[in-house]
Amino acid sequence: MNELAGQSLGGYYLEEEVGRGAMGVVYRAKQLALGREVAIKVLPQGLARDASYVARFTREAQIIAGLNHPNIVQIYDAGQQRKLLYFAMEFVQGPTLASLLNLDGTIATYFAVEYAAQIADALDAAYRERNVIHRDIKPENLMLNRWGKIKVMDFGLARAPGLQVITVARTLVGSIYYSSPEQIWGYTIDNRSDIYALGVVLYEMVCGRRPFAGRSMPEVTQAIIQGQLQPPRLHNPALPIELEQIILTALSRDRHYRYREAAIMAQELRALNLQPQPQILVCLNLPMVRNIK
Repeated sequence: MNELAGQSLGGYYLEEEVGRGAMGVVYRAKQLALGREVAIKVLPQGLARDASYVARFTREAQIIAGLNHPNIVQIYDAGQQRKLLYFAMEFVQGPTLASLLNLDGTIATYFAVEYAAQIADALDAAYRERNVIHRDIKPENLMLNRWGKIKVMDFGLARAPGLQVITVARTLVGSIYYSSPEQIWGYTIDNRSDIYALGVVLYEMVCGRRPFAGRSMPEVTQAIIQGQLQPPRLHNPALPIELEQIILTALSRDRHYRYREAAIMAQELRALNLQPQPQILVCLNLPMVRNIK
């Protein structure tokens, strides 16, 4: 797929590859008619031979097209040329939460709470307006734009009414740490599974670690459904008690004890009214240097 850089596809000039995953390659591109910078996601030809991957790729474009929220990536166009399926979406110039966590280990509490509230806003809008369940909320699928606003990405595993439900056997592996107990048990899921995943992301942002871990997939799944959840303040004593309770509510093993709507979680997060910590300027005690003429 690297050879597509420097070529045109369906009215877009593909400038450079900016990411790739199990379901496609993403290019930074320019829309020739409008001169607009966009991101183009292309389904590799090898996967295009599999009807299930084609269906999943098409579903993702259809689901995003039905959503309109400032914290959800926007789609502009979709098409096929030279046997290549693609769709065009807004280009988000910024890091993922995963890259921030890899770099710094944690995210400052004020920003973590604000990001989580924005993610909750997006999840609430998707479920309330279109009954869409994302099913793959994790730091890799959450990006910050140049203004520091969250964009929820990658709806390739999402469920939506009227669209075929697609299950890919290996998809749970990459997202197992963010899977709710009912997902692991194979129960029918609803929006509360996304709320659980958001609780995991928020826990990870403020604690620098996931709530459940293990050396293998069976160990992780066992921890999620039966393990003891360590309170966030055990790892970060500076957290407000009210924030810890929000996280624990979102991570309730029994979904009936979680927030019934993501909007309620967002409201409680903002009610904390946290303020960013002021930057402390450190003055170094350096010897004075005189200007000798």
